[in-house]
Amino acid sequence: MADGSFWTLHEEIAGFEHVAADLERLPDFLVGWRGKLVLPPFDRIWMVVWGKPG
Repeated sequence: MADGSFWTLHEEIAGFEHVAADLERLPDFLVGWRGKLVLPPFDRIWMVVWGKPG
């Protein structure tokens, strides 16, 4: 975010699928992000899926 903050999302948050679908439409959003998070299962994986453009 512009102020240096960030969002944390996970599939147990109400409305996750809707938010994820909206985010996936952003320009330069990381394509295939879900596939990169599922293995290894149950590991905590942190990644930036959309950053400051440019």
